[in-house]
Amino acid sequence: EDKSDFGRAVFLGTSMAMARAGAHAADRSLHAYLADLSRSETLRVPLPIFAGVLGERLSLLPFGDATFADACATIDKVRTGVAHHGGAFIAGVEQDLDAAMDVLKKLGLLGHSALGLHGIGAAASDQAELFNRYPIALYYQPFETGRGQDVS
Repeated sequence: EDKSDFGRAVFLGTSMAMARAGAHAADRSLHAYLADLSRSETLRVPLPIFAGVLGERLSLLPFGDATFADACATIDKVRTGVAHHGGAFIAGVEQDLDAAMDVLKKLGLLGHSALGLHGIGAAASDQAELFNRYPIALYYQPFETGRGQDVS
């Protein structure tokens, strides 16, 4: 079935509905249920993924932050770093990744934050090379009609 018109919000909404239904069926709070699924004994509020700060193809995942407030402080630092670097990255994929790495290095955020990469449509071998060269923790490939690709 062609899902190209669904958009990201539909997948997020469906995922949230499934998580809430599972938590309700298990008679657990949503956070406790998600902690159970991850086999974690620690309840943590999930940290945000910041899309668009590094350009339309890249997201920032501040996994090294302990709180939402810390994650927001990190994104403010990155926004400032991107501005000093010349603005959001809209060149080619590798040029955008190199620019993002430059900003993260200058801010001391390598090992603290990872990148998300959205819909580049590259061959699998090219994708693997990018994963080996950059700290990519999330890859989103939108549905493409007739090409058999799904969310990766």
